[in-house]
Amino acid sequence: MDLVAGRECGECSACCVVLNVDTPEFQKLPGKPCAHLCAQGCAIHETRFPVCRAYHCGWRYLAGLPDDWRPDKSGVLVDFQSDDLPPHYPKRPGIRLTVFGPPENALKPGFLNYVARLVAADVPVILAVPGPPAFFPAGALLNDALTVTASVKHVGRARLVFDQSVVRGEERLASAELSLACVGAKSYRPVAVPEAIRKKLEGLR
Repeated sequence: MDLVAGRECGECSACCVVLNVDTPEFQKLPGKPCAHLCAQGCAIHETRFPVCRAYHCGWRYLAGLPDDWRPDKSGVLVDFQSDDLPPHYPKRPGIRLTVFGPPENALKPGFLNYVARLVAADVPVILAVPGPPAFFPAGALLNDALTVTASVKHVGRARLVFDQSVVRGEERLASAELSLACVGAKSYRPVAVPEAIRKKLEGLR
């Protein structure tokens, strides 16, 4: 997996606080600032430990996340997890979302819509909430707790509109309208929705 071109950590040092590190050369408990973290960032950046040099959060890898998802701006650290995932969700890695900022960040439409897309794609999604400093965060698999629904709202000549919702039990957590355009593979100009698809979608309304 390649890093997103032009995207840098900048002033963000969330991983230096949120994560735990347990390697032979360096250990750090979760939720506690690294001993080498200073006002200007990492005091030993040029000679930092291999584990730190190799690590990048999900925001550095996932081009679909906007710039304001940088952890220090969003209060959410996006990470990857491959271990301790249920076998009935075979896709790897899973996505771990550690909400270390204000809890209401997890209720913003952008956050919920991202979770909905992951759940709909059967990607394991773990929501993690930090405990007190030096304690490991509590995590919960969201896939079994949330349901993503979609319904056909409009079938136009070259445009499809769907209503999508994220539901927990009887409670609707978020909803959004999804618009898709049908374009030619070579011209990239609008073309009519194929009749077979139109009939099938009309039957679902």
